[in-house]
Amino acid sequence: MKFFRYLFAFTAGVGVQAIQVVSGASLSETVTLPENIKALAPNGMSPIFYVSDGQSVVMILENKVVLPNGPQSESQKRLLVLFRKEQGSYKEIDRSDKIIACSTCGNGGTDPFIREGIRLDKNNLTVEQDYSLEPSTAIYNFIYDTKISRWVVVSAINTDVKQSPVTSEFIKAPHVLNFPRETLLANFNPNWVPKEPGVAITVDSNLEVFSFLHADDKSELDEKVKSNCSGRPSCHELGRQMKGCIALAKNNKKQFFIGVSNKLKEAGKSESKSKAMDSCELNGNNACEEVRGDCVN
Repeated sequence: MKFFRYLFAFTAGVGVQAIQVVSGASLSETVTLPENIKALAPNGMSPIFYVSDGQSVVMILENKVVLPNGPQSESQKRLLVLFRKEQGSYKEIDRSDKIIACSTCGNGGTDPFIREGIRLDKNNLTVEQDYSLEPSTAIYNFIYDTKISRWVVVSAINTDVKQSPVTSEFIKAPHVLNFPRETLLANFNPNWVPKEPGVAITVDSNLEVFSFLHADDKSELDEKVKSNCSGRPSCHELGRQMKGCIALAKNNKKQFFIGVSNKLKEAGKSESKSKAMDSCELNGNNACEEVRGDCVN
């Protein structure tokens, strides 16, 4: 849905521009660079976006990495590099690894980056990203300052969009981001935060109940634990795991024990279960059973 929304806006609202776009069919695919541009790409990185207006070049790259636990197991950081033609050849002008959001920096760990949101028109660059399932956008505008031969920030606005549960209407809440003291593009930091999913287990010794709580980062997990145990002095957090597996075991005295693993999938499930059972049995309780296990990545 994001693709079609941006495609419509790009073709209907931008008009004809003197640009050349080389892009893949979907996110995280590499792009084919022109022969005279290939040598400009930093070593060890894969280009995922390229645009040129004949005078400037905008390139976005990712690290070349093999993700052992699948494409969503690690957050991909993106590098924005800008070049300018001087005396017939291109020279790097600016770079930043903070402006383009990482692959899990959107709400719920979604990927905000979309190629159709990057637009170059002469000395103007617009970077538009979509960081939630609703059309919440981050729009940053830059201009090439010919006096100092650098790209500078002109405007930066994040617009949070939430749907009203009563009217189903989309409500927009724009807010202007802080500029760096020196308004150079290279100094601008929108403070994208990668998803760091975790799960915490709370137990209530009086009620003999437990809860598995999930969140996208540590602060959100802290809030969920606090809310879950609110008003119950006998409730507390037994343990948590960020990116991995956790298991809960119980003995015949209805005491709880946990085991954690940094591994994922079946290996993580098996290891966390084994640790939970070992912890239970090492405390002098032979009548142990696994209650539940969970993994997050």
